[in-house]
Amino acid sequence: SGLGGDDTLTWHVGGGRDRLDGGDGVDTVEIVGDASTEHYRIYARADALAAGNTGLNANTEIVITRNGTDTASVIAELDNIEEIVMTGMGGGDTYEPIGDFSPTSLLPNTITLNGSDANDTLNISALASQHRVVFHTNGGDDSVVGELRPIDVVEGGGFSAAQYGAAELVMETGIAQYGPAERQGDFLF
Repeated sequence: SGLGGDDTLTWHVGGGRDRLDGGDGVDTVEIVGDASTEHYRIYARADALAAGNTGLNANTEIVITRNGTDTASVIAELDNIEEIVMTGMGGGDTYEPIGDFSPTSLLPNTITLNGSDANDTLNISALASQHRVVFHTNGGDDSVVGELRPIDVVEGGGFSAAQYGAAELVMETGIAQYGPAERQGDFLF
């Protein structure tokens, strides 16, 4: 757990199930994966309970699972955390924020996902609050599931699809395809 002031709390694969309480200040949780294919779900508490997760601490605001949706897949319970940074480290990972994070301590502009050179996926179809997602693709044949909102940012090689009102983004070798069919286009980056 964090102390007073700004803290960074880090979880690595193999770290088991942790309860991370940031305490006072602007606190960041960093989740660091490994080279395997991973599926991370970031749940608002109500959605974690609806997915069947049990045994949560009474103060838990956000639940993160790895490679599953059940209680055994929970890797972190978060309280008083203002920023989340996730790095998959390869393998073709999926990142999926789920629910309404408005009742939590999470700041509205601070879910950052760092992909790898593998084929990563960002699924925002179940994100119900106005919390911005920043997805650094870092190469690979990456994709976004769900409609990007003007506040979201997808970056690959310096390209940000959010500034173009993207509804969909598929990264290919040097080309980003974005937008609804009537605005489909390619950008080199």
